[in-house]
Amino acid sequence: MEHVEKFYPVVGVLEDLPATFAAMENLLPRAFFRNMADVYRGEYNLQLRNLLLDIFYFIFAGQVHRKSSRHEDVSEEAKAKLKDVLKNEYIFYDFIKRRLKNQIEKK
Repeated sequence: MEHVEKFYPVVGVLEDLPATFAAMENLLPRAFFRNMADVYRGEYNLQLRNLLLDIFYFIFAGQVHRKSSRHEDVSEEAKAKLKDVLKNEYIFYDFIKRRLKNQIEKK
């Protein structure tokens, strides 16, 4: 986490792209990221946004994120085991989300 603080001005999360873009607009060179959140929210980007979300869910969840997707429920035991195995990743991810939130609130 110290490495992230020292070398990476912004680390975003896909689940909250508007917050990621807002932090980029605030902390990185304005010429490149100016109005990034507005562009993302634009209607013409709806199909692209849906495609990116599908790719993200396919890579990380092994399925396309659609209401019609069929998948088996994961047992609570399996979820608990996975959360235990990925404990450090959860800690890091929570750190990144808190940091991103703090960066936006400091505007």
